Amino acid sequence: MTQDRELAAVVLAAGQGKRMAAPGPKVLVQACGRALVEHVLDALSPLRPSRTVVVYGHGGSAVQEALAGRELLFAHQPEQRGTGHAVQCALPELGGFSGDVLILCGDTPLLTTDVLQALVDDHRGSDRALTVLSADLDEPGSLGRILRDERGDLRAIREVADATPEEQAVSEINTGVMVIGSDHLAGALRRLTPDNAQGEYYLTDVPGLLLGDGLAVGVHLTAEAGAALGVNNPHELAEAVRLLRARGEGGGS
Repeated sequence: MTQDRELAAVVLAAGQGKRMAAPGPKVLVQACGRALVEHVLDALSPLRPSRTVVVYGHGGSAVQEALAGRELLFAHQPEQRGTGHAVQCALPELGGFSGDVLILCGDTPLLTTDVLQALVDDHRGSDRALTVLSADLDEPGSLGRILRDERGDLRAIREVADATPEEQAVSEINTGVMVIGSDHLAGALRRLTPDNAQGEYYLTDVPGLLLGDGLAVGVHLTAEAGAALGVNNPHELAEAVRLLRARGEGGGS
């Protein structure tokens, strides 16, 4: 059991969000009176991470100004070369940290503290090297699929662009959230390659690397499907606002 380990967090907030047609960084788009990334940070805060690194790209000064007053560290991703590369950019700010690193996306405003806490508790209670947060969706769309073996254990995460038709038919998806032991993170990131349809360094390749090392890797399936809703276009923003209002989280857009 590793319940007493320290926790750090990395929030990926470097996306430009061209499909949002917004003038600034996507994570600063407002939903019910708060920026998307503020919803994420507010859900994270009760877990009391000892340090939180926000990885920014486009409009970095605007992200830092919007989040002024919060106890955050910032890391710059100068080129958008994938989620794995984004976390690599955060490593200098995690220097000297020992514990578990929670990695999440800054455009998922429906994430809740309860979902994040349940993930961390499951990860630590199972004494794994890495645990992925998944959800089961009726319409998984373009989200990466969770592939399991015959025993029901995680086999791989497959991005849709690289998935076979059979794999695309899987309804269990990767939410983009995972927790990993700091002693495994840097070494796995160094082994990532851009050998995929997007030519990017996928963070989703890390679980497979650790499985290949014989380490314990697992999946925490949440019943809160909204945790998987990333906001990439006006339609998804409207849906996020609708669901936030249903929770009673404000009436603004």
